[in-house]
Amino acid sequence: KHAASVLGLAYRKWHARKVLRQKCYERFEKKFSEKYCAYYYHNRLTDDIIWEKPKSLGSYDMQVINEWRPMRDNQNFPYYYNPNTMMMSWKIPRHTVACEEKVFHTWAFGHVKPKGPCPNFATRRCNEDMRFYCDSCWETKYNVAQRHKLWWKPVAGCEPNSDKIMYDDLDDKLDHFPEDEIAAAQAEWEAKKKKEMETSMFDL
Repeated sequence: KHAASVLGLAYRKWHARKVLRQKCYERFEKKFSEKYCAYYYHNRLTDDIIWEKPKSLGSYDMQVINEWRPMRDNQNFPYYYNPNTMMMSWKIPRHTVACEEKVFHTWAFGHVKPKGPCPNFATRRCNEDMRFYCDSCWETKYNVAQRHKLWWKPVAGCEPNSDKIMYDDLDDKLDHFPEDEIAAAQAEWEAKKKKEMETSMFDL
């Protein structure tokens, strides 16, 4: 009888810890801070963050995505770090998908900043030109009036083996914007084109 009571108490404690741990999984998510190069725990309900693992997890921990992160050293030179495997690379890691745009390499030494491959990972593939873009280059190349008509495929270029995915099989996505924002972008684009035409005619 005493043994049964002890086993029952042990089971109730184990079950209570399991329930508490499950609630912790639902409330928190583990994220990586590129600024501090460390993991933190984000509370989905309160939006607070803590740098130490919640005590309710006990000896367990939360799974994190196996992905590469674009980082910058103290000279602003780009490099890549995978916090899950703790691997580092000065070049775009193999079997990932990089943005295909060209950008000015502002971290390069010298007065003239050369233009070269974008150091960011791709987040989408445009159905129009079939090129891979990061968020920054996508928003730079196409304005709101253009983007709300351009279909694209989602890409997680920072994840290992993302270069092996058949993107044609994925669902198409489309950016959505308020009508007034689209109209303003269209008007701005037309004014820019008109100014460019006037400038070219004057040069002739």
